[in-house]
Amino acid sequence: MTKRYTSFWKGCRNCFAAFDEVEVTPAFKKLKFKDRLNLAFGLSLSDGLLRLDLKSKLTPEELVEVFSQYKDRKKYIRLKNGSFLNPASQDLEKLALLAKNLDLTAKDFSKEQLEMPAYRALYVDQLLKEQEMGEIERYDHFQQLLADFDQKEAPLKLPTGLEKILRPYQKDRDCLDEPAGPAWLWRDSGG
Repeated sequence: MTKRYTSFWKGCRNCFAAFDEVEVTPAFKKLKFKDRLNLAFGLSLSDGLLRLDLKSKLTPEELVEVFSQYKDRKKYIRLKNGSFLNPASQDLEKLALLAKNLDLTAKDFSKEQLEMPAYRALYVDQLLKEQEMGEIERYDHFQQLLADFDQKEAPLKLPTGLEKILRPYQKDRDCLDEPAGPAWLWRDSGG
């Protein structure tokens, strides 16, 4: 929470605590404050595009409004249902960081599904994991892409033509899988 926002409400509580009984209007009783957006993401690949689904309890229009108010550094953000969203909310800060890193604008949040080039898939996945953005659902093709990148390379076999040329320490199996050994040479030459 911002310092003013927090100090205002603490000050109100302290003032009210000095009295035995405090009467407030029904409108004041209805004020609700939120600190979380409850974000969820879906990641999928199709037609060479990464599709990022952003799910929230807010409508896309509300999300655009919240994001634009956040960028304008408003002291508080009032939602359509009358509740207030804390502008220092961690969810909102993480969403702003995601938008900055992916070059997203407020208008991009009006879409239910964001599309970007597939080469950004690993970056987006890592960014969402690091920021602990909420629930992340990875669909089939996306999971397959991650699995393909996580697979270890198969151990290399020594080409028959090189057995006579290489020295014993170059034939050492430990040396074959290290970047300092000849394995990198065989991978690059198609051997």
